Amino acid sequence: LSEAADVAWLAALPAEALGRWHEPHFSLIVRGASGEKLERTLSSLLALRLLGDRVPLHIRLATNAEPVAIAYVQREFVWAHGPRSVSRPMRGAGGEAMQVAEAWYPADEHAISLVLSEGDRLSPHAYAWLKYAVLRYRYADAQSLAAATRGLLGIGLQPAPPAFPRSAASAGAPGTTHAAL
Repeated sequence: LSEAADVAWLAALPAEALGRWHEPHFSLIVRGASGEKLERTLSSLLALRLLGDRVPLHIRLATNAEPVAIAYVQREFVWAHGPRSVSRPMRGAGGEAMQVAEAWYPADEHAISLVLSEGDRLSPHAYAWLKYAVLRYRYADAQSLAAATRGLLGIGLQPAPPAFPRSAASAGAPGTTHAAL
């Protein structure tokens, strides 16, 4: 019965979006350096309900990653839900955005990434929400809505930097998280 409640949101999706269930391909990107924080984030990913999807995981260690973090992701952490890759940038290689771009680049227009930082913890329902949001707002039958989100490549859960343009609806709202389209 609890599994049925986990997917009750399916009824809210338009038929057009449900028919495109397998089109979006999701990837997870985790950035970090601290062994304890990285382990906390990766443990929350293991609890995600992935709805039968195979989801690649890209772990991007910082150049100053703790030895315990490196050992954990290379020897202990097992991701059985799709391919897993671990990488570290070269010292002095670009800024943070460039380092994420090196970790993942969209294979096609249906590729979506969720970018996480060490210490982020997700609810087991986070993937279902992500899939719902992408199906509803990108693959729904409303052509104007689908066209407006055609460039959606990823979603981040961190607040945007102060220089990021804010929408009028969210300007000044405390705790607002922004996603670039």
